[in-house]
Amino acid sequence: MPGNRERRLPTFRRAAVTVVALLLVSLTACSSEGDSARTPPSAASKTSPTVTATDAAEDPVEAPVEDSALPRPLVGAWESNEGTGTIAYRFTADGRYLYAGILSTPTPEGVAQITLAAEGTATADGDTLLLEPARYTISREDPGDPAGNYTDRPGELTPERHTWSLPSEDVLALMGEDGVRLTLRRQSP
Repeated sequence: MPGNRERRLPTFRRAAVTVVALLLVSLTACSSEGDSARTPPSAASKTSPTVTATDAAEDPVEAPVEDSALPRPLVGAWESNEGTGTIAYRFTADGRYLYAGILSTPTPEGVAQITLAAEGTATADGDTLLLEPARYTISREDPGDPAGNYTDRPGELTPERHTWSLPSEDVLALMGEDGVRLTLRRQSP
């Protein structure tokens, strides 16, 4: 019996090698010259666009708002880094906005963090800026209380009214209805 087993093993190996070789030949044939024959010339000559964070940020909401163009000086990315928080807005010329707020504080267990994110429409009427969120989420991460952590919990879609001004070309001042003043600096594109 050991003799028969030794003969079957080389036969099995030869068959396996043959199958693998045939698969490789057929895959190579399908993926080389055949690709250009199956792809229309217009699609073959195009390259995929490269998307960067800047590109994505300029398109915060799916449907553009046609009636609510923002003043040109307000359009762009703005950020404030004060204390333990960072607040950022991006306004587009067609009246859309993105908002991100990160509040963090060190604790004995690590850094606790609250992240706020919103997107929606922005309209300006004189020095009044109205932000109407279409989506607003809140996330919480606290290493001292992991059971209380959550991600992207929906927040209230409450419109915000601010008085806005540009004390200089690269500084945006927002004052909320509650009297809280926020100073943001223009960010490079």
